[in-house]
Amino acid sequence: MTLSKFFCWGRDFTANIDALLRDTGVPRVDPSDESLSSGERAHARIVAVLVDEWDALDSRQQRALVNVLKTSARASEDAENYSTRRFADGVQE
Repeated sequence: MTLSKFFCWGRDFTANIDALLRDTGVPRVDPSDESLSSGERAHARIVAVLVDEWDALDSRQQRALVNVLKTSARASEDAENYSTRRFADGVQE
C-alpha cells in the first residue's frame, strides 16, 4: 500500500488509493485465485496495479486515465442497456 502526501495551505491532501477503493466497496482479491471468472480476474489484476502504481502518477496522468475509463464504461453501459432492452422486447436477430 502506498501513501502520498501533499500539503498545501495547511491542508493535508492525502491520496490513498487502497483506502479509497475499499471505502467505495471495490473488492480486493488475489488475481491468481483459480476460482475467479475471467472478468473477476481482470478486475483483480487492474485493482492490484492501481494500488501498486496509482500514486506514482501525477494528477494529469490520473485524470487522463479516469476520463478514458469513464468514456469506455459509458459505452459498455449503453451496449448492455441496448441488449437488455432488445431482450426484454423479445427481439431476435
